[in-house]
Amino acid sequence: MRLLLVDESWIKLRSLETMLRKAGYHDLLFAQNPSSVCELLKLDEQAQVAARIDLIILDYTLPHMNGIEMCRRIRSHACYREIPIIMMTGMRDESVLQEAFEAGVTDFVRKPVRKVEFLARVRAALRLQENINKHYKAREKLEKMVSEHEYQLALAKKVQMSVLNEPIEQEQIAIQARYVPSEHLSGDMYCWYEIGNGCYGIMLIDVVGHGVSASLVSMSVRALLRGLITRVTDPVHVMQELNRHMLHIFKDNDISIYFTALYVVIDVQARKIEYVNAGHPPGIVRGSKGEMRYLSTGCLPIGLLPDIQVEKEVFSYEGETLIAMFSDGLANGNTVLAPDRIASFMIQRSKAGQSLDCWLNEIMQTHATEEAKDDICLIGIHLR
Repeated sequence: MRLLLVDESWIKLRSLETMLRKAGYHDLLFAQNPSSVCELLKLDEQAQVAARIDLIILDYTLPHMNGIEMCRRIRSHACYREIPIIMMTGMRDESVLQEAFEAGVTDFVRKPVRKVEFLARVRAALRLQENINKHYKAREKLEKMVSEHEYQLALAKKVQMSVLNEPIEQEQIAIQARYVPSEHLSGDMYCWYEIGNGCYGIMLIDVVGHGVSASLVSMSVRALLRGLITRVTDPVHVMQELNRHMLHIFKDNDISIYFTALYVVIDVQARKIEYVNAGHPPGIVRGSKGEMRYLSTGCLPIGLLPDIQVEKEVFSYEGETLIAMFSDGLANGNTVLAPDRIASFMIQRSKAGQSLDCWLNEIMQTHATEEAKDDICLIGIHLR
């Protein structure tokens, strides 16, 4: 441990040195005035570079500056705000002692200095500094771990965001989405693919939970979807395959892992829509004549039971049709209120002649202005 002794009297410094060396403290620095202290501690340097000092022992009486003023000067440097400072003084004035404590003095040694008391206070101060050093090392280690964790989360978020589909803008169909994770990573996931012959498959899933665990499940499902949607197509078979996949992967897991989903297949040539809703907030369809249809037919959430009964609905559309698919985070979990809110926005869009992009932005600005408590996903589909 390194100690800095500050006293204008060289004789007193030698006396303190003798006591300290006999007690086993040999790493000692000396200063007889404030300018020497400033030089040793690099107090005048702008950079936050500190001399390695574990304890400062200074006298109240110093040339050009008393010990309290010297203490304030030391404490003004960020690197020395926690280091123990012992002040030696013969003063008994409580107001002066109070001022010294407020300036940052850690402890006092009464003058004339008594060896037993002096060494006891030195040992106590050094124990304090040792604990402070341990605290800072632990904090640095924790900050490094947190930084690495945040870096890994940011990297994982980039990977998750990179697999999200680009918007589709075709003569007969336009598809866009808005996506806001409540944390770094999200359990919500969406995708859409052109299956062929004018057919498009659009899937929105919402894994139970938030954060890393939910995102891992959603990414696992996402890896299957392209091949599954383009190969199987039929919504009933797609949901059955996903259910088998979930039960197989997590068969030995004690925690119930499942997700809700809404899968819609649109045939723009035949102007036909078929879908399955697996426990998800109902999608909404607004037809060309203003009629509303809620996409609620389907089955239980995926991954809950081994043999789920899946029912699909098929219907036709004509003219300009608008479809909204969304996760329950859009209404902070209020799945009863969310469809009505979205439906009102669909009516407003029709009256105002908004573009799909503006319409989605307006919904998100209205319903996602506060800090998200749940992942939010919104898909808008415009059929022409």
